[in-house]
Amino acid sequence: MNALPGTDRNVRRLGICLAIQAAVIVFGLLALWMYWMTLRAQDGFRVVRAFWKGDTLYIRSASDGPYMVTALAHYSSDEGNKSTATISPPLHVIDSLGTRIEKAEYIRLTWRSITSEKVPGPGLHSQLVALYCPLNRSR
Repeated sequence: MNALPGTDRNVRRLGICLAIQAAVIVFGLLALWMYWMTLRAQDGFRVVRAFWKGDTLYIRSASDGPYMVTALAHYSSDEGNKSTATISPPLHVIDSLGTRIEKAEYIRLTWRSITSEKVPGPGLHSQLVALYCPLNRSR
């Protein structure tokens, strides 16, 4: 059987082209993944978290603010147990150390259901979410 002239060279060229295309695709996907992970890390860095330590509710962020915390939310799989409490006046977080709400202040908060009816607040040590808005820094 006679081979076509230059076939081996053409096969090698095709193999090289396919390898280059595969490398470009792999590096492109890797770059997209790294970009996505960076965005997720930045979002987590800017988020304000609420957590209990003893009978004190701490509100902190991994980064410096400024943030204005306007409310607390208690979520549940049961629609009737979801509620929010407005913080008045709003709390300002300007440092990663954050701020805190003592037990006496927490008990005084007025909680409302998703239908805006007054409801008993979640007990101490309930899992809460701080609702906040980032503020612009003037430079």
